[in-house]
Amino acid sequence: IEGTADMAIADLTITDEREKVIDFSVPFMQGGITILYKKITESAHPSDIFSFLDPFTTDVWVVIIACYTVLAILYLITKRIRMKTSKSEQNNEASFSLHLLTITSVVFTIFLACIYTAKLAPFLAVPTYDLPADSAEDLARQNKIKYGTVRSGSTERFFKESQVDTYQQIWQFMSQNYEVLTESNKEGVDRVQRGNGRYAFFMESNSAEYLTERKCDLKTFGYGLLNKINYGIGLPLNSENRKSINQALLKLEATGTMKQLVMKWWKQKRGGGACMMDMEMGGASLDWSGLGVIARHRTSLAPLNSDHSQKEGLCCGGVLHFK
Repeated sequence: IEGTADMAIADLTITDEREKVIDFSVPFMQGGITILYKKITESAHPSDIFSFLDPFTTDVWVVIIACYTVLAILYLITKRIRMKTSKSEQNNEASFSLHLLTITSVVFTIFLACIYTAKLAPFLAVPTYDLPADSAEDLARQNKIKYGTVRSGSTERFFKESQVDTYQQIWQFMSQNYEVLTESNKEGVDRVQRGNGRYAFFMESNSAEYLTERKCDLKTFGYGLLNKINYGIGLPLNSENRKSINQALLKLEATGTMKQLVMKWWKQKRGGGACMMDMEMGGASLDWSGLGVIARHRTSLAPLNSDHSQKEGLCCGGVLHFK
């Protein structure tokens, strides 16, 4: 805007308001608004101290107790007979019965332990619980989960200007409860993690998917994306570099290079792929440190903070000064 940089590269969304003050390249990535939420597991719910009994039903436990009771009675009777009899044939029979009962008890216990262990495995898995909301519509209708987004960002503007009844209802809640809005994505993510299911955060899907690949306690939910967002490179108005940059971006897209970069820096590098989970892919983000220079010019890079948790707005991850 000030004319001190030739290019701004970041997760910069293309909006009509921004296009009044800067030019954009062709979109290099698409995305949309999704809902970030924390996975609710057993640790967030009171545990049952008798959960170790779950592998068997009540009837089975009654039968098991009855069997051990009968074995114990027979064992005591046999042992008492053996103690009262002298060294005779009856004593030998009592000894044989005692050994037989002991072997039967051991075999029965081992057999029972094997069955119990096999049935116990599913109960040891940490369960996840159903959300009280499955979509933005459900979220707007309930009152258990608070929700918000970045203050004065493009996501907030979407809800503020939307004509859809559900989104107007969401904006009405956020405007009346201003404390649910955050100053940055990072603050919103922290609130989701601390909230233990009591707070949901609206954010751009690319940033959300970056997080859910690395933070395994987070997930996104909803039926697809709430809208469609295009990301572009910011340029000064009437920039002479716009045509060459557009050509380079189109070539990267046509040759599949852009997709390879997404896979490399999104799914494989910097902790990507740590969380194997099923989710709807509404887009893919890109770490621009792997892209390099896309135009044939000698450049110097003045990097800014390119963290994905930066506050939404007209900010950039780096600016290029052409020499």
